[in-house]
Amino acid sequence: MRRYDAVFLDAQGTLLAAHPSVPALYAGAFLRLGKRVDPRQVATAVGDLWSELKRAPTTYDTSDEATREWWANFNSRLFQRLGMEDGLEQFLEETWETFGQPKSYRPYPEVMGVLAELRNRGYRLGVVSNWDSRLLLICEKLGIATLVDFVLASAVVGVEKPDRRIFDMALARAGVPPYRALHVGDDYEADVLGAQGAGIDALHLDRDGAAHSGNRAIQSLEQLLEILP
Repeated sequence: MRRYDAVFLDAQGTLLAAHPSVPALYAGAFLRLGKRVDPRQVATAVGDLWSELKRAPTTYDTSDEATREWWANFNSRLFQRLGMEDGLEQFLEETWETFGQPKSYRPYPEVMGVLAELRNRGYRLGVVSNWDSRLLLICEKLGIATLVDFVLASAVVGVEKPDRRIFDMALARAGVPPYRALHVGDDYEADVLGAQGAGIDALHLDRDGAAHSGNRAIQSLEQLLEILP
């Protein structure tokens, strides 16, 4: 007898990767505005800024309006950190559009096959992600929506991980009690601790093996096929 009936998965970093990469998307946005920026500079600035903002906990994907406000703050600071002086409003609009388009993402190589096999094995599948409402179209255009039972974007339902309420919504959609569900994601606090706070087992997806999360970590979704009969 198997342990779980439902599997929930995070989106970015778990199912989806920015294409060709987050720094390249930013560099492309700058280039369309006539500004040349080295993607390596962008990568450093984005990483540093994200680390700084993560130390001041806040919600940012509880509505499309909240997402856009947080996004404008983040990218305004990034713009200044990269030494830019003019064209901020155009940059904010360009990046908002860029990062909301399906063509800016690709499923990780193993994703489609793993989802198809888990579905074939009878698991109820759901995407549970801190994202604005455009995630639904992204999942549809990339073919993920056809392989899962539902997509929960935090901006649509009004709460974001690690708030247990979004996990409770996922359980209701899947029609299973907490102890019959497993959640997988790359953000330890939002995905692992959030799911556990709702009584759901969780696995940390640590693709580069840097987090040292012990035996509750996997480095590829392919490992789910070994864990879930």
